[in-house]
Amino acid sequence: MPKKQSTASKKARTDARQGAKFTTAFRVHGPAQLDAPESRAQSATPREDYLNELWDDADVPEMAKVCLYALADDFVEPFWMDCTVAYSAGRLAAAVGMDEEAVEFSIDIAEEIGWVKDRTDTSLTLRYPRQNLDMWLGYLHKVDSPVTDTSRYEEKRKALASEIESLRPTVLRSPLN
Repeated sequence: MPKKQSTASKKARTDARQGAKFTTAFRVHGPAQLDAPESRAQSATPREDYLNELWDDADVPEMAKVCLYALADDFVEPFWMDCTVAYSAGRLAAAVGMDEEAVEFSIDIAEEIGWVKDRTDTSLTLRYPRQNLDMWLGYLHKVDSPVTDTSRYEEKRKALASEIESLRPTVLRSPLN
């Protein structure tokens, strides 16, 4: 957490403690550059907001999106951060017209990307990957002097670049792939 919080951030955290979604509260109290994208409707429900974000994620294959769409019907309002829904691969397969194994693989992919977590035989949690990324990037950008020791920082940055450069020609693919 930043040492110097903006007034908007403090108000948003207060609202979040009272049950509001932090990012929504921050949009209300925060600066215009951290507002939601224009493509997002101002009156969207949390379910609609979730589906809008899911649709725009190019990393999620269509079959996984269809499965998550069906699971989103079980959203519990209010949906602040994560929403646990009932899950059965068999029931989901029947609901979306897919093979049960294909459903399992689709949910595995969604879990790997970050749209699903905490999966059990009877439930899973739907979530937004990178949900607060823009907010944290905005905070980082506002830090006046993020690097306090330039020489140490440059040393580590160059060491990282050097190590990555030395790995790239030799490790293009894992032997397991």
